[in-house]
Amino acid sequence: MKILVLDDDPFVRSLLQGALARHGHDVVSYARPGNCPLFTSSNCPCAMHDRCPDVVLTDVRMPGADGFDFVEEQRRKGCRCRRVALMSGAWTDADLARSKRMGLPFFAKPFHMEKVLNWIASADQDAKSNALAEAATAREPVLQANA
Repeated sequence: MKILVLDDDPFVRSLLQGALARHGHDVVSYARPGNCPLFTSSNCPCAMHDRCPDVVLTDVRMPGADGFDFVEEQRRKGCRCRRVALMSGAWTDADLARSKRMGLPFFAKPFHMEKVLNWIASADQDAKSNALAEAATAREPVLQANA
């Protein structure tokens, strides 16, 4: 799976990048959302030439923009990545409520890596199931009414 990690803490980025890569994932990470091409382009660049990340893990509080801003901006641009989770070591009840309203899982730091890996594994399984369903639908014959 292609995973995007956004976190301004170099230790957290390194920890996630290493653990996810060891589990066979292709990981790209940025310290600031503003450095990520997905954030700076006017439309979702994945739609044209490259596939979107399968998973996005973003910190809530970062310089320049927060994780909520990043997710909302990507949704506005039509980004197809639907497996997004937030993480924070300085979260508030308002952050948790906003995350819930947006339908996003929330990992409180320090988090157990096993929980993150289990969530990613379930996202991977969901993606595979969706791909099989789409492939089956594409092969179904189209019935036409007699004119």
